[in-house]
Amino acid sequence: MVNDILHFTSQKTIVLRTRFAAGIVFLFLAANSFSGTLVFWNFNSVTQDNDPTTGTLQPAIGAGAASLVGGVTASFTASNGSSDSGSDNSNWRITLWPSQGIGNKQNGVEFRVSTVGHTNILLKWDLRNSNTASKYTRLQYTTNGTGFIDFSIIAMPAETWINGQSVDFSSVAGVNNNPNFGVRFVTEFEITATGSGVNGYVPSSSTNTYGNGGTLRFDLVEFEDNPAVPTPATSVKTFSVVSYNIWGANFEDTEANWNTNKARIQQIGRELKFLNADVIGFQEFAITNRGQVTNWVKDFLPGYFVATNSTTAGGPPNVIVSRFPIARSQSWLARASLSAFGYNGVFARDLFEAEIVVPGMPEHVHVFNVHLKAFADQDNALRRGAEALCLSNWFVTVFLQGPYRTHPYLLMGDMNEDIFRPRTFEQNAINRMANDATGLRLTTPRNPVTNDERTWSIQNSSLTIRFDYIFPSGLLFSNMNSAQVFRSDLSSPSNPFPGWLLSTDSLASDHLPVVMTFNNPFWPFSTSIHRAGSTINLSWESFTNARYRVEASSNLVQWAQRASFVATGTNTTWAATANASEQFYRVVRE
Repeated sequence: MVNDILHFTSQKTIVLRTRFAAGIVFLFLAANSFSGTLVFWNFNSVTQDNDPTTGTLQPAIGAGAASLVGGVTASFTASNGSSDSGSDNSNWRITLWPSQGIGNKQNGVEFRVSTVGHTNILLKWDLRNSNTASKYTRLQYTTNGTGFIDFSIIAMPAETWINGQSVDFSSVAGVNNNPNFGVRFVTEFEITATGSGVNGYVPSSSTNTYGNGGTLRFDLVEFEDNPAVPTPATSVKTFSVVSYNIWGANFEDTEANWNTNKARIQQIGRELKFLNADVIGFQEFAITNRGQVTNWVKDFLPGYFVATNSTTAGGPPNVIVSRFPIARSQSWLARASLSAFGYNGVFARDLFEAEIVVPGMPEHVHVFNVHLKAFADQDNALRRGAEALCLSNWFVTVFLQGPYRTHPYLLMGDMNEDIFRPRTFEQNAINRMANDATGLRLTTPRNPVTNDERTWSIQNSSLTIRFDYIFPSGLLFSNMNSAQVFRSDLSSPSNPFPGWLLSTDSLASDHLPVVMTFNNPFWPFSTSIHRAGSTINLSWESFTNARYRVEASSNLVQWAQRASFVATGTNTTWAATANASEQFYRVVRE
């Protein structure tokens, strides 16, 4: 009797790369929709007295200890910009830092919290640096109560509250169920924080000099038990991403002009509600209103996680939001020198990364968001080309040599160059990023009605050029399900739009959103096999438009291809006459 065994696998491409020196590193995290406060400090008086200078280190919720590290001193002052909006709004103001070149990672503040009975710990805080304070702060943690381990780098702008920052300790060994857990925020030399630069402190403001009278102000420091991270219980069969330049620089950059009553904000919100994407990368989010992102997302994308710690050389930052948890977010290359890549200047914005926990994928998806230098003149074209080389070099020598090199990844953003319509001074920036060395693949989404791949014009009245791209890695590229350039003014009988999505919503920005959906490469096949006489029938759950290969073997070592085809539906059947020497069959999704 012949034993018929059906064996299913999925195929994955692995590429080897080489290493180079890392660029400037920045890190903070922002997320929402977490739960379970362990300890919470708002530094406000226990009994409200409407005087922000009379705060307290006693936690408002839970039990924990806050203390100073090194020779710093502290006081309580009015926050005026943190997430705490109460009338008795105190923050913890730290000053008297060490002199230049002294005490690297030795001075700051410490928070002690017992995590006994708790897992997946999340730390959140608001922070503001003065002009002369150290730009770089190192977050450290301890699991034994004495030795502190370097964790995240926090790179702060000057005189601006960056609220809702967070770091996830859920994957860090020894943090869960630990009575001795604690963290420190300590100021750090640029050279140890970034791997290059000044062997000493650098100021938050590039136009100032570091001084020990600078201040760091902390507010709303919170430790949470976060059982939802790192992996949701259910898997997803597909996930979708959107790249969208929302023309934030066109808005008057005030809170009053970034709210849900503004027509253009509502247009963007309706588009995103309709697209219902899992991950969205925004470019040109207004600088001042970065603190408004969380509130805006709550209105239009309730429950989404938010990463806002993009760092730039002064231009509008990038933002990433996700339906799925963000395990980590990090800003790379901001202000990195481009001299090695043919331009005397720095990377104007940054390469912003969010590590997304897609349910059902054993490896997280790394989403990179970038906005290359704009304009068509010679100087800006040279700078854009150098940024593309710098970015590519980073992928080849840093990301693809690091701990996440086997993970799926993609790069999205406004590249400010059209691969099909190069202007006079272009430097072939697109091919510098999407190539075999980086593992990134060029894709060309088109509008399904017009078949047009262009994404930009002044208010999209007449599209002139393509600036917006999504480059998936090989694994995601081979599992690409669909892609399009979206326009709300172009409905079709096969894809009608709901009445609340207005045709004029396509005028929300001077860019159109680009949408791409991927099949989960690790989605398990639902399978069956039947044999009737000499006929073999294999059936499996499939992805429409995905290519599958059927193979057969007599020894589970040598496999011969029996068929290769593109699935036309979500269930596929293959039938063939059985060969007496074949005892095993498998289906490979290519």
